[in-house]
Amino acid sequence: MSSSQCELRLLRHSCTDDHQKKTLPYFKACHGMSAGSANATVTFSCRNQEMECNSHEFWFINSCEELSKHFPCEQGCAVELGNDVPNYVVDASLGSFQTCLVNQKQPKCEAANPSTRRLCPCVPKQ
Repeated sequence: MSSSQCELRLLRHSCTDDHQKKTLPYFKACHGMSAGSANATVTFSCRNQEMECNSHEFWFINSCEELSKHFPCEQGCAVELGNDVPNYVVDASLGSFQTCLVNQKQPKCEAANPSTRRLCPCVPKQ
């Protein structure tokens, strides 16, 4: 038996190793795509990773702490309502430029905004 055993449990990817138990969801920063892809949906971004979007996972990444792991968030974080939030604002013409945005409503996998790049809760295809 190897020192690492992984399984998908409760829509979260959990790995147990010899030292500790960690929960490691498959979060992929959409900002790793080409500059023209700020308007990409999470569904599109996950498909490019041969994965799928799981909208229930948005609640685990909808925090300034998690966004700051994937985006610079130079202007900090703010609460914004929108189907494409959580995200990072890349449009320099907006007052929220370089701000990471978190949400108080359920985001949508299919939402996109040309002014933002999203953090994607991608999970293995089932």
